[in-house]
Amino acid sequence: MSDIEMDLSDFLIEDAKPENFDPLTFIVNSESDAVWAMRCFATASRRIDAIEMQGNEEAEPIERWVTHATKSHRETARYFRAALESYLLRIRDEEDRKSLSLPDGDLTSRAIPAKAQVSDLGVFLKWASDNRPQWIRIK
Repeated sequence: MSDIEMDLSDFLIEDAKPENFDPLTFIVNSESDAVWAMRCFATASRRIDAIEMQGNEEAEPIERWVTHATKSHRETARYFRAALESYLLRIRDEEDRKSLSLPDGDLTSRAIPAKAQVSDLGVFLKWASDNRPQWIRIK
């Protein structure tokens, strides 16, 4: 970077850089070193913030574009997913098949057992002890 292109922050950093500065061995040993190190840190932090802010400003229109560009594809995918799920459920019921391998992907399903929700535990325990004692487990 030439002196003409250098901004004030860069100039102050270069002007106060310790002699024989080596980033691998540098240690802050004085207040002037601390001032210089803090200036380097603050400058880098401000530049990070500016870049992130610019990135966030650019990301918003890109996200809008992604949403717009994928809308019809998402609708198509939802439509065909529902059609394939329906077909797989039919062949599972009719042919007892739980999967189907196709050239562009596999369809698989598994039955999830229904769960009962008990609103009155006392009534349920009395009924279960009379009718289904195997459902009761005491820990």
